[in-house]
Amino acid sequence: MGTNMQDDIVRAGISGLTGGLASYTLLNEQGGTASFFGLQLPTSAVIGSSVAIASLLGDTLHDYVLPHISKNNKLNNFESSLLQIGVGGGGTAGILLYNGAPAQSIPNSFLLGAGSVVGGHYVTDRWILGKSNMLY
Repeated sequence: MGTNMQDDIVRAGISGLTGGLASYTLLNEQGGTASFFGLQLPTSAVIGSSVAIASLLGDTLHDYVLPHISKNNKLNNFESSLLQIGVGGGGTAGILLYNGAPAQSIPNSFLLGAGSVVGGHYVTDRWILGKSNMLY
């Protein structure tokens, strides 16, 4: 496993923790359980796991798909940021919907996922990995 994949896993973990803590404190998901791929887990753990999976998916797309699409280096960082935000938000909302979340929670799920991925990547890159560029 290369260091880039290790960095992606660390980012996903921090993003998942960010999402779980945000759902616990901001969305008041302090009680109850939810089904997550057949397991009954606390709701904030389900949300955090969804954010982590979405973050890892976004990083994988960034690392292996985007370089084959983007030919303009000036737009690459912008496209990477949009990709990460879109996949983080959409992936989190999709995973939560798949696991039984109500359809009216899509906007909150998207915002929580996107914000948690951006926040988790910022914290990871800035303070854990010591990189000066924000998302990538």
